[in-house]
Amino acid sequence: MAPKLEAIPTIDHKTATLALSPLLISEVSFQLVPGNDARIQDSLESSSLVRILKASEPFPHISANDLSPNQPGRLIFIGDIHGCLDEFEELLTKLNYLKDTDILVLLGDLVGKGPKPHGVVRKAIELKALCVRGNHDDLVIRWYNYLHSSSQIDPNSLNEADFPFKDFRLKGQHVEIAKIMSQQEYEYLVNLPAIIRLKGNNETLIAVHAGLDPQKLLSEQESSVVIRMRNIKKSGKPVEKKKDGGKSWSSVWELTKDSVDKDGNASNLKPSSDLAQISKIFYGHDAFRGLNLKKYTKGLDSGCVYGRKLTAYVYPQNEIVQVDCKGYAPVQPNK
Repeated sequence: MAPKLEAIPTIDHKTATLALSPLLISEVSFQLVPGNDARIQDSLESSSLVRILKASEPFPHISANDLSPNQPGRLIFIGDIHGCLDEFEELLTKLNYLKDTDILVLLGDLVGKGPKPHGVVRKAIELKALCVRGNHDDLVIRWYNYLHSSSQIDPNSLNEADFPFKDFRLKGQHVEIAKIMSQQEYEYLVNLPAIIRLKGNNETLIAVHAGLDPQKLLSEQESSVVIRMRNIKKSGKPVEKKKDGGKSWSSVWELTKDSVDKDGNASNLKPSSDLAQISKIFYGHDAFRGLNLKKYTKGLDSGCVYGRKLTAYVYPQNEIVQVDCKGYAPVQPNK
């Protein structure tokens, strides 16, 4: 039986906010062996590598007890899957993914646009994958909350005039996903954090769906922004739509990061004080710009649902692995 949720208050602004804000940051500690294939080096048999999760609040899908000690492995970051289950499984096979040793990090938007959204979520649950919340995941979460917020709501006779969010569409795919979503699938999505900070191998890695504001501490980032932003305007304001101007947030991040020395001092910009501690940021969300690999930022949304590629970034080998995708949705304009 679906859980009863409190009614969502009506809001009236152009950019949808989160009905249930995710945990902002979840933390993971790891120690992996560098090399071309860390899993098959004979010398590792007597090593003491341990992966341990640490979070300010419990991360619901993996605990230290779930992880095998004394095992080498890889961090595998995968871009937007968007319901493309067949391609997701093909990519895992191509990666020779090992559930007991590899750490799988999904960059959000598991659902929306593609043919098998529920299958993708169930696969993520099965693999105990780490994942961040994407904007399409968020929309399905809000739809689910709305449909379960009152016994008076009939999913088969919805009225757009009653909708609490401006991005709700009666004929959209997201409402149909929410209507038949299981409680287990919902609980997986609703518990995804906005940001995952991974610390290990003397580096700090960040997983986030859309981006980060370089002028804010991680603890001060806004969940509703980091799952939607694409550009940063000259004023420093992050924006969701490219038509609103500014430069890609990743370009701004690269420029800001290069202006910070090892002590965190900036030459001309005003980055956050913890900026210098972040080694790499892995993100998705921006299929129009596609695979976008820079020094500090790795954009992995390569447009799988539009018939292009599904991409994985393998760390610490720093390798890209891709599979071709069939294409299930019309190509979106450069918004």
